[in-house]
Amino acid sequence: MQEKNEKNKFGIRDIMTIAAMMVICFTITMIIGSVTLPFPVVYLYGSAGIDGFIGAIFYLVAANRVNKHGLLFAWAAVYGLIQGVMGYAFLIPYFSSCNCRSINHWEKYISQSN
Repeated sequence: MQEKNEKNKFGIRDIMTIAAMMVICFTITMIIGSVTLPFPVVYLYGSAGIDGFIGAIFYLVAANRVNKHGLLFAWAAVYGLIQGVMGYAFLIPYFSSCNCRSINHWEKYISQSN
């Protein structure tokens, strides 16, 4: 039982993978935002769509490499805090609700597997 718990914990390599993917994702998001800022319609709608697709790519790469539960929680918590600090404080409740949903899903998954 202890081996299984140790396998499910995040290690240094996992944290570095998550951090690297988040830095790359956030850098690209900032570049896309700054390029589309002069065009209000593109900034509001196009930037969000492009960021969603690119963010999904980096999240899925991190999920494939880490392959542990809790990645969505860590990703949403850190990304939400970064967005909140940068002036988008209204996004903190959104990312918190994403975290609550992922925790509820995880608890249901554990109760079904036992």
